[in-house]
Amino acid sequence: MIIIALISIIYSGKLLITTISVLIFILTYEWINITENISITFLKITKSLINVIIFLLSL
Repeated sequence: MIIIALISIIYSGKLLITTISVLIFILTYEWINITENISITFLKITKSLINVIIFLLSL
C-alpha cells in the first residue's frame, strides 16, 4: 500500500484514487455477501421455529 501510495503521488494521484475505489468496492461487496448470508440463515431459523410452534399447537 505504501508503494502504491508513493507511485500514485508521482502520477498525480489517479492510481491512488483507482486503488481506493477498488478496495471500497471489494469491501462493500464482501459486506453485502456477509449480511445476505446472515439474513438467509436468520430467515431459515425463524421459519423452522414457526413450523415447530405450529406443529406443537396442532397437537
